[in-house]
Amino acid sequence: MKEVIKNINRPHWLDLIERSNKIEKGYLSLDRNENLDEIYRNKIVNILTSEIDLSRFYQYTDYYKYYKQLSDFLNINIDNILITGGCDGAIRVAFESILYKNNYLSISPTYRGAECNAADLEVTHYKVDEDEDNIITDIKKYKPSLFYICSPNNPTGKVYSEYFIETLCKKFPDTYIFIDNTYADYTDISYHNFLKYKNCLIAKSFSKVWGLAGMRMGLLLGHKETIYNITI
Repeated sequence: MKEVIKNINRPHWLDLIERSNKIEKGYLSLDRNENLDEIYRNKIVNILTSEIDLSRFYQYTDYYKYYKQLSDFLNINIDNILITGGCDGAIRVAFESILYKNNYLSISPTYRGAECNAADLEVTHYKVDEDEDNIITDIKKYKPSLFYICSPNNPTGKVYSEYFIETLCKKFPDTYIFIDNTYADYTDISYHNFLKYKNCLIAKSFSKVWGLAGMRMGLLLGHKETIYNITI
């Protein structure tokens, strides 16, 4: 597998080889917020396999009914929701729709998955630190098609205020403000009110507090016209 990775023209995958080598040597994988407790993991597997009818996974699933449940749970309109394959799926579908041969700006350090998803899209990537004034300065300077901001940020934990996020949405209508909200359940701050702005996108995950990383379910939230344009 390592030789296969080397032969694929995706340089950003090469770090996976070093990571894999370290895990094989006995290093603990603490960089992805995954469950490493085998006893706990086996208990979850036993519960799932005994309580869930696995035959349902052999069929095409009509998941549209879940849009209504998610709409009620999040207290937002169904038209603002797109179910994706994990939060990475939300990042990918948004980036592919918006970024092709354009540029984007992201805070740094931050979740590396955003950079990996953009690596194949022929885009220019600019980075800025977490300082709010510097962010505004660099959006003005680079005029990016999209600004990726993780809040709460991985790995620093920085949370951006609702006021600051709305300021970005209003001040830069030609830049999509993409908020990776994977760790939303660890804070009381919500950005859902900003879905009224066509340039606001919010990515959600069920892999952290919900403990459903293996389910690969995420959400992309946005203005109904923006979500529609991404799906067509």
